[in-house]
Amino acid sequence: MEFFKIDGTVFERMVLNGLNCIRTSERAVNDMNVFPVPDGDTGTNMRLTLQNALSKAQPSKHLGEYLSSLSSGMLLGARGNSGVILSQIFRGIFKALENVAEADGNMLIDAFVSGSREAYKAVKNPVEGTILTVVREGAESLVKYPAGSVNDLWCAYVRAMKKSLEKTPSLLPVLRDAGVEDSGAFGYIVIADGMYRYLEGEETLSGFSVQSGIQDVDFSTFTENSSFEFGYCMEFLLRLMNSRKEVSLFDERVFTSELERLGESVCVVRDGTAVKVHIHVFSPSPVIELAQRYGEFLSFKLENMCVQHNGRVVKSEKKKRKIHTDLAVITTVKGDGLEDLFSGFDYVYCIKSQSQTVSAEEFIDAVSCVDAQHILIMSDSKNNQASALQAVSLMKRPEVEVFPSDNCAACYYALAMDMVSDSVASRITEMKRNAQSVVCINIARSEKTCISDGVQCICGQYVALLNGKITASSDDVLQTLSSGLEKVSGLKDRESCFVFTGSAFNGDCDSLRAMLEAKIPYSEVQIVPGGQSDSYLIAGIV
Repeated sequence: MEFFKIDGTVFERMVLNGLNCIRTSERAVNDMNVFPVPDGDTGTNMRLTLQNALSKAQPSKHLGEYLSSLSSGMLLGARGNSGVILSQIFRGIFKALENVAEADGNMLIDAFVSGSREAYKAVKNPVEGTILTVVREGAESLVKYPAGSVNDLWCAYVRAMKKSLEKTPSLLPVLRDAGVEDSGAFGYIVIADGMYRYLEGEETLSGFSVQSGIQDVDFSTFTENSSFEFGYCMEFLLRLMNSRKEVSLFDERVFTSELERLGESVCVVRDGTAVKVHIHVFSPSPVIELAQRYGEFLSFKLENMCVQHNGRVVKSEKKKRKIHTDLAVITTVKGDGLEDLFSGFDYVYCIKSQSQTVSAEEFIDAVSCVDAQHILIMSDSKNNQASALQAVSLMKRPEVEVFPSDNCAACYYALAMDMVSDSVASRITEMKRNAQSVVCINIARSEKTCISDGVQCICGQYVALLNGKITASSDDVLQTLSSGLEKVSGLKDRESCFVFTGSAFNGDCDSLRAMLEAKIPYSEVQIVPGGQSDSYLIAGIV
């Protein structure tokens, strides 16, 4: 079908198709990462960012209204550098189309240019040869594009970005050395191409995500003495069946009206023969019987909202046990041991990330759970730091600051060496100085064979990252750490070494300690189980 204008309904389905495309290409996008170790992969971050946006977007035929909620959800759900940049591209598109009910080709050209500008503004030090270049050149190629169908315009946009993508290795030596094109740019092209394919009638999958599995339930949140005052939250995906006698009578508005008599918070979205339903009820069976008059379930979720509510109350009470303080710290951790260690500081609130990256919304939620005159957000990775910066820009709260840290060793030493008796301003200054003094060595597995930072990395080998740069690679954990330590200046004069062991580390801690004491003879060595899954060892040296 040829479109000369698109509204909010069409754009929503375009984005759904883009999500399905990035989902199916997620591994391919991740594999293009220059870095050979997992650090919050590009494809995964983009997929989660877009997925969160769609889960929060409110359907609307008015394009500007739909883009408003989509962009808001994307800004909050942004994860890592790639997710933040993706959210800013869509923010720019929203800004250009905020008051537009339907957009034609000329309006979309302005939107693409606006998206590129917002992306550049979001990056402190823009680097050419990345997604920024590709999005900008894609938009610039359309400035003198003749008016025509949206299909042709979008096709030209994707084609121009693909051409720009081919040049990224010549602009960035690190891409050329790794033999890949920019992964962020590739990921965005996958999404944009999926959106174009919807216009051409090529839907990759159902427009809805089918989820399965049962979440762990805290039985203490709903006992035999609890009051059932909130009912159930039902969500299901229904496939309309030709074998049902009444399917020919199915009318979305009538179906919605019937559901509204059975419950509250009803939302019905139809995509072909798939119908997505959300409803709050006290008795699920009438809803099930109604739905089965027309079809069968593709997926079904029923949650006791009393469990959800009581669980939130319990968590809230736990979080708010922290008394008012002059300074509070929010930090991200990736293991049980790290969480226990950081939680030992009575003014620290931990976000234990279930994935490699934390969303901007998670940081905002964490800020609401602490009570302090000044709040520092410490990140254990550059990706989390990007999400934290986005969160702070959205909150616009002057008392919240992103601490300059991108590894857990720097975070720990900043806290462990904190002189709590001084003023807040002097404490923060000293914490930053302490963090900057830390040398961090991270031992992880290489997920690909490549040359990175001039070091030959073999897939499956251990690699040593010294302050984020790969310095050594070998088949043995301790040998790799030893080689990495040799790159540390003034190593023998260092006074302290703190090592977090990962969940996959099964080596001998006595041998690890002996090696460290031999390498750093005047250092106090401490080894604690961190439990992180993304690295075998993390060593902080001061």
